[in-house]
Amino acid sequence: MKIRSMIDRDKPAIMHILRNTPEFTPEEVDLAEEVIDDYLEDSAASGFFTLVADLEPGIGGYVVYGSVPISYNVWELYWFAVDGNIRGQGIGRKLWETAENNMWEAGARLLVIETSTKSEYDRTNLFYERAGYKEVGLIKDFYMIGDDQITYEKRRPQ
Repeated sequence: MKIRSMIDRDKPAIMHILRNTPEFTPEEVDLAEEVIDDYLEDSAASGFFTLVADLEPGIGGYVVYGSVPISYNVWELYWFAVDGNIRGQGIGRKLWETAENNMWEAGARLLVIETSTKSEYDRTNLFYERAGYKEVGLIKDFYMIGDDQITYEKRRPQ
């Protein structure tokens, strides 16, 4: 497996993963596609970094992250997905570790994740917690009634 920056030819595989990830609504998939298109059109102007897990012959997952505008070295994870057929094989962990290392090397002092508390996200939220992220906030009914937003953080290792 090779972790590398996303290129144009990766988009169909990533869209397939997104459309087949039950955690994501169709509206979320549409938004993720807009982020992908912005990145592919002009990665520097998009403000995003997008990595893929290239399994040769296919893409196993992707992660999108970036520096939070008008913050002091705060970075945020925006999108993260692994092909449901191959979850549990360390692909997400490798993508995650690479993205984290890139953010620390870029000078991040704080990493932030904002996500859902829907039961479909239980496995993902456990992944974040096992990766050392701590819950620091909860907004009730943020996404919709009964769908709260949970915020996680991880501070730069000393």
